[in-house]
Amino acid sequence: MGDDDFELELYKPEDMEAYDPEIDEDMEDHERRIREAKWTTKLADVSKYQGVCEVLVNLIVGAVDQHYIKELEDEYTGFDDCMPRELLEHITRKVKKTLTATERAKMKKEIHFDWDQTLDFASYIVELEKIRRRLSNWNIAISDEDMIDVAIEQVNQAAIFTREHKKIWDRMDMEDRTWDEFKTHFTDCYDEEANYEEETTGRGGLQGINAIEDDADSTEMADYLYNLQQAATNNTESIQQVNTKLSVVEELTARIKSLTETVAQQQKTINSQQHTISTQQNTIAKLAGQNGGAGGGGAAGGGGNTNNNERRKKKKCKNCGKMVMHKAEDCLELPANEAKRFDGWKSVFEGMVNPHYPNKN
Repeated sequence: MGDDDFELELYKPEDMEAYDPEIDEDMEDHERRIREAKWTTKLADVSKYQGVCEVLVNLIVGAVDQHYIKELEDEYTGFDDCMPRELLEHITRKVKKTLTATERAKMKKEIHFDWDQTLDFASYIVELEKIRRRLSNWNIAISDEDMIDVAIEQVNQAAIFTREHKKIWDRMDMEDRTWDEFKTHFTDCYDEEANYEEETTGRGGLQGINAIEDDADSTEMADYLYNLQQAATNNTESIQQVNTKLSVVEELTARIKSLTETVAQQQKTINSQQHTISTQQNTIAKLAGQNGGAGGGGAAGGGGNTNNNERRKKKKCKNCGKMVMHKAEDCLELPANEAKRFDGWKSVFEGMVNPHYPNKN
């Protein structure tokens, strides 16, 4: 996908009902309010997830040529049923399939570029490794041996590297001539020579390369560089077409990464707010319980809450016929309490053949 790959993690929450099915009519009010708040938070997570997916899908669809994703489009719903990861993986497979053997061979030649000797040798190495990583994303492998072969050509053409520098490399054992060792050796040699020329001539180290114009082999070297330039020019058009495809996917990846980071930050804020709400709800519930206990003690005329346990025992309601804690006059079966009935409430007499309804008075 690009030089800075990342893992896009979006896990779909479980499908949920609009109301918590575990809440029943015998549940204490404070406990029911806490469960309802938690259920509302979960529903918000589902909604947020769906919104993020919709934004990402729209970004992807708008950023790529339609022929890459046409087969995923539904006749009636468009791309509504597609997930962001599904679209990205599909696009990557389609783009990679469009590369012919000829195009792959031309892309591999990207590592054969001339070192801009107005820059130091370390900059050349950085650019070479960047191309290697990009080709690797297209399953085009460049070995360490390939990297050394390409870079040594540039070393041989640069006047700043002396014969002694090259002899030291050639005398190394084969197992020691690794890509990492190559980078270290010739980068150090370059820095040493560049610093020496700067101290002795007052000029940048790379200016010494102008001496090649007075060398007897300068004409042959110029011809060689010209031929390399011409070969690169002939391949420019095909390489640019491939790079255009790469840049689209890389730009899209960067935009998705930025949006994902924003969503993650928002999630942290939401989690913090949810924690605060939960703490406040627990505090309210405890205060409600304490107030209830205090009321029982007061009714006893200051004698403590010795009758509190009896007051909170369940009794059979003459209206609904169930063992409950509410008073008979507060029973939801009474028409007078119809306004107090919560969403989803059902009468215990519903469906009975000969229901015995409570006193209507």
